[in-house]
Amino acid sequence: MAPCCAGFRSPRRPPEVICPGESLWLYGGDSLGCLSGRLEFRWLDGSDVVCDWLTDPYCRVTPAATTTYTMEVRCLTRPGCVLSDSVEVTVIVPAPPGDLGNTLRAVKQSSTNIGFQWAGDAAATSYGLYRGIAKGAWPPPPPWRTGLRAPSVASSGEVRSSPELTFYRAVAQTCGLEGP
Repeated sequence: MAPCCAGFRSPRRPPEVICPGESLWLYGGDSLGCLSGRLEFRWLDGSDVVCDWLTDPYCRVTPAATTTYTMEVRCLTRPGCVLSDSVEVTVIVPAPPGDLGNTLRAVKQSSTNIGFQWAGDAAATSYGLYRGIAKGAWPPPPPWRTGLRAPSVASSGEVRSSPELTFYRAVAQTCGLEGP
């Protein structure tokens, strides 16, 4: 038997982990339209309604702990026909990430750009890159580049904008905590 709401799709998956106190948007708008009329969405945490029936597919949540949310979708013209799927949001217990060691590599990519790469840390949710002019003496946080989602970054114009002798240090970051 075909579903009563054509084109239902699972909710878009949010980041696998978030930090305590962070919010994220749950999204169900990838569901295709009904045969006639518009879709309505509702989000639940267990039996508690987080976002009630609306045509807006977004729902902002700030879970205090790891939570499984259920998205329900229905057609305005057939409100009795409800399809659902769930998505888990994991809230991590933050601990400072580890030392990345001496793994930073900088490669001149063009006359103005430098590409940076370093070893990753499984506990990191992001990375930062410090830039200094004296070896071992780093400016206070925040880093020169922060919130980097991968252990690499290309820096446009860095060849021209950095001092003649420049030192760099990569750090792992998790929930506002920074590795050594």
